[in-house]
Amino acid sequence: SRQKKMETLPQSALDSKVLEYEEYLNNKLRTDLRRLHEERDKIHEDIASHEQLKEMIENVIKNGKKKEFRTKMDLGEGFFCQAQVPSTDRIMVKIGLGFHVEMTLKEATVFIESKTKYLILRSQEVTERITGVTALIRLVMEALGELQATTQMQHS
Repeated sequence: SRQKKMETLPQSALDSKVLEYEEYLNNKLRTDLRRLHEERDKIHEDIASHEQLKEMIENVIKNGKKKEFRTKMDLGEGFFCQAQVPSTDRIMVKIGLGFHVEMTLKEATVFIESKTKYLILRSQEVTERITGVTALIRLVMEALGELQATTQMQHS
């Protein structure tokens, strides 16, 4: 019956609907899907960064706190510099929105575990949204296929 309704539409209306669906698919849904994948990738990078910091803290605790030591500091984009840590009693932890907080190693470990749990939940939420957008893309593509088939039938 849906096919019958489409067959009764004038050709210009069908062409308009095809264009409307194509624009929605390309300008909205695929853009949303790309943005969601980028968001999830960023979350996974944050999780990896927090896990790396937690490992470093665990190593400092396991090897005994030192008065001072030298290390390489990641400046981002693959650039590193030498850094001297005057004391391992307390560290500065980036908590978000550009803020850093000085914490003991134990406080930092608790914070990192909590933040990692939160990031994993965010990743799962974004993955669910990706699944929804992907399903919507399939639905729109199916509708486009039906519209284009109807258009071709009318041209025959």
